[in-house]
Amino acid sequence: MGSFTKVVTATVLQRLAEQGVVGFDDPVERWLGVPAGTGITLRHLAGHTSGRATGPGSAAGGPGSSTSSRTSVPAPGTS
Repeated sequence: MGSFTKVVTATVLQRLAEQGVVGFDDPVERWLGVPAGTGITLRHLAGHTSGRATGPGSAAGGPGSSTSSRTSVPAPGTS
């Protein structure tokens, strides 16, 4: 069930972004009850990354950070 809800949540977020209600680069504190200044955006949440290193001593760009390398797959018909 958890993986299914990720897809549904991402789809709803995409539709809200298309309607101009939210922006993927909006800080999460704008929409959720989290402390200001975390640097985490809705894009991080949708991509399942926090935008932060995974633990003490982790280098920037490590797993879980917004700068880690990812393989992207082009949308159908855009390759």
